[in-house]
Amino acid sequence: MLLSDSQSRNVARDCKRLDGGVPEGDIPAPTENGYDVSLACGTLTDVFLPGKGTACKCNPSTCTTVYTVSGDRID
Repeated sequence: MLLSDSQSRNVARDCKRLDGGVPEGDIPAPTENGYDVSLACGTLTDVFLPGKGTACKCNPSTCTTVYTVSGDRID
């Protein structure tokens, strides 16, 4: 989720305070340099697939890792 400065203030710039909804405040708006985003919160999911060939004996056949992501804009 990408949050504007006013939305970020409403969650005290802490992604853990997000409850699944969109916080009150102005939505991030486009500018000539991109979007005016103050805070980014979310998850990154990687799914690892096994290689091909008889040498690969992966069990289970896939593996998933999930990372929590949060970041403040640095001007």
